Amino acid sequence: MAGTEHNTDSKWYALGVDTVINRLGSNLELGLTDDIAAKRLIEYGPNELRSEPPPSRLKVALGQVVDPMNLMLVAVAVVSLVIGEISTGILIAVLVLVNVVMGAQQELKAKAAVDALAKLQVPMARVIRSGNTQKVDASEIVPGDVVQIEAGRSRASRCPHCTIGHT
Repeated sequence: MAGTEHNTDSKWYALGVDTVINRLGSNLELGLTDDIAAKRLIEYGPNELRSEPPPSRLKVALGQVVDPMNLMLVAVAVVSLVIGEISTGILIAVLVLVNVVMGAQQELKAKAAVDALAKLQVPMARVIRSGNTQKVDASEIVPGDVVQIEAGRSRASRCPHCTIGHT
């Protein structure tokens, strides 16, 4: 990789295919070698979007508290207590608390279900490595990989150029 430029700030989309291939030390017909691809995977990490850490239970619960319906019920509970309807105020406050807890649990379960579904779907890509076409997880695409794109398939994020040709 000596002599190759891997600046991630470059405007790769503005460069020609040959320029990109040369800067990344790759070959349009042979692709990268398996060894270079493995080294680049270690160097650049997987081709995945960074996910945000899940919100804490407290943050989700606070989000439930500021829901307009819950705020209205809190106001009703306060007014009930102020006018002397103690039992009504306490009952409404308990209902708000139950609603907040149940809403937070439901929201956390929904987020967990979406995350689990996202992990089940593993996109694959066809790359040329060492002159052979291989199917790899899209997360294993590295800078310099020559990716074959098929009609109707999505394109992996580390693929700045598309060249139309017949295979």
